[in-house]
Amino acid sequence: MIKNEIHNLARGIIIQDNHILLVSHPDWDGNTFYLPGGHIEHREAAVLALIRELREEVGYEFGVGRFLGCLEYIFNPTIDITVCHSHEFNFLFLVHSESIQDISPIAQQEAKVKLTWVNMNNLNKINLLPNPLIKLIPKWLKLNLKNSFSSY
Repeated sequence: MIKNEIHNLARGIIIQDNHILLVSHPDWDGNTFYLPGGHIEHREAAVLALIRELREEVGYEFGVGRFLGCLEYIFNPTIDITVCHSHEFNFLFLVHSESIQDISPIAQQEAKVKLTWVNMNNLNKINLLPNPLIKLIPKWLKLNLKNSFSSY
């Protein structure tokens, strides 16, 4: 059942060799993805939440680079995949890891998390959730929003 809750999420954009690292659920259709990262806990900074979530999902240490943008998304129950909430804020950051040098497969760390490299030129051919990110990610990568995000 979808709850009337607002969730705050920190998401990482990991790009290597013109590919973006995405997550899918092993039981899904194989063409539905979301960005690595996850929920920001109460009193947890977004950047620290992202580092924690990436360590859990990917198994590597990451450095958080520049803030790319924030997407507020209100789910439409008639067309969107069912999730535990109906409204979310996604804070996107460019991230990097010294452990990632190419687009070799990354071992699955959690049962519900399958990691896949997708060519950036194919973003419009997949079901990336929330869907507006398909157009926003390439746009935001071209912008320079240096120092546009602060946490106190």
